[in-house]
Amino acid sequence: MEHLIANSGIQFIETSMEFNPAEPLTIGGKTLKYSFFEFYNPSTGSMILDLAYFNNTGTDGKYIPLNEIRQQDAFEKLPDGREDLDVMGMLKLNPYVNPTQFSQYE
Repeated sequence: MEHLIANSGIQFIETSMEFNPAEPLTIGGKTLKYSFFEFYNPSTGSMILDLAYFNNTGTDGKYIPLNEIRQQDAFEKLPDGREDLDVMGMLKLNPYVNPTQFSQYE
């Protein structure tokens, strides 16, 4: 679907895609460091889809809730304060941070 903002030269193109949030996301056969958690929120009675960071530093990779890492300010930073990205465009976990201090899921 295409959207055009009149007299601005700005155009948005939307593409729908389906995915299974229970399976890891892959690009070119490589597992992305991000995936999703699906939680039930009892206060609202709805399901919540939340981002997870794939930690492959151990022998078997585990997923960590992204907001836990952000709360601890555990991503590497550039000199200007922005979070640093790796070649895949994913945030880099600080190598001095012990990933076992976060909740980890299979």
